[in-house]
Amino acid sequence: MHPRDRAHPGGALPAAANRTVKWMCIDANGVQTFIKADKRTLIQQFDLAIPIRDMRLLDSAAATSQRGNIAVREGAIVFSIDYAQLIITAEKAIVPQPPVGKVEHSEFVEKLLAAVREAAFARAHAEEVGEEASSLHSGSMSHSYNPELPSQPFELVALEAALKAVCASYDIKAKQLGATINPMCDALLKKVKTSTLDAMRRLKTKHQRLLSAVSTLRGELESFLKDDDDIAKMCLSRRADLSRDLVPGSSNANATLRRSSTLGRVVSGGSPKLNRQLSDSSGPLSPGAQELLDAEGDAEAMEEVENLLESYFILIDRTWDRLTSLEEDMKDTESYVNIDLDSSQNRLFRLDIILTAAAFSIEIFHVMAGILGENVPIPKQITQTVAQFWEVNFATLGVCALVFTGWYLYLKW
Repeated sequence: MHPRDRAHPGGALPAAANRTVKWMCIDANGVQTFIKADKRTLIQQFDLAIPIRDMRLLDSAAATSQRGNIAVREGAIVFSIDYAQLIITAEKAIVPQPPVGKVEHSEFVEKLLAAVREAAFARAHAEEVGEEASSLHSGSMSHSYNPELPSQPFELVALEAALKAVCASYDIKAKQLGATINPMCDALLKKVKTSTLDAMRRLKTKHQRLLSAVSTLRGELESFLKDDDDIAKMCLSRRADLSRDLVPGSSNANATLRRSSTLGRVVSGGSPKLNRQLSDSSGPLSPGAQELLDAEGDAEAMEEVENLLESYFILIDRTWDRLTSLEEDMKDTESYVNIDLDSSQNRLFRLDIILTAAAFSIEIFHVMAGILGENVPIPKQITQTVAQFWEVNFATLGVCALVFTGWYLYLKW
């Protein structure tokens, strides 16, 4: 028996694992639909090809360190960076219900809706313009008119909205930290105070958290830019179109081959192997042709994804540089404060040693006073007159001063 089954008889999972969550689905036209389902039901209902463990990235109760990943799967992208949490497919974006009081999450959802609706409006407007242009050119031109329409896929629209919101949020926080930390460093350079040190310690904690989040996002984007396989997986619309059209023996397959051959020639000049494959492809599509088509046809889509990731990598790298510079300034200020504190501590040590040497020197006078105060025989030469008594005291004080001067010169040199 599996350990999980022994812990939960009958194979039932605890209530925390099967709890129902409210999800908001946004389609390519910006239409919202709300559903309530647990994670497994959501995966089955929308046929999401993602493992259940990836759904933990969207759990609001998870640790902050687990909400800093972008998981690319077959047919879906799980985006979980800070407050921006969503599942992106080729046709829809699925966003979990924001926790109560999470203003940033609500603002992100509004920005995502605005970006999707703006892209849908631009696409519809371009299609109308294209249809009008096609009707005007159909009578006067022998060849068909094919206007260039803005064809940014839905997944890139949603991914760009998420990256834009997170990068802008991190940049604003970095600027606010810089506006607060720089005056604090200047104040510490002038005078070290306990209240200023406490405030700097709190700012340093915020800085470390923000730097960790920015470094996580920067690392994710950098790893994607170095991995062509992940970039290819991000072309969800392209892969979905190929999976629908590339049916062996169908007319759609041949049409897709012709479109892809043109795309391959535009992007990479067309390979001889591909051209020969296309020229003889009147029959069913072979596995080799499908593999070659995927490699050649995805070039333009991959370039679009790479350009998107690279642009936001530059933005987040700029924020990372700003935070790194702030960290260096804080370290320099901390070093200066430590040097100043060490200098003050050394001065206290010197004062303590001087006071100890002075106390040791004064002890000689105390010993003489004790001798004179005891009921013991004292030489008459120093007790006949009061003047002789003062001479003895001043002589003792002179000896104390000589001893103290000797200690001081020894410690100094």
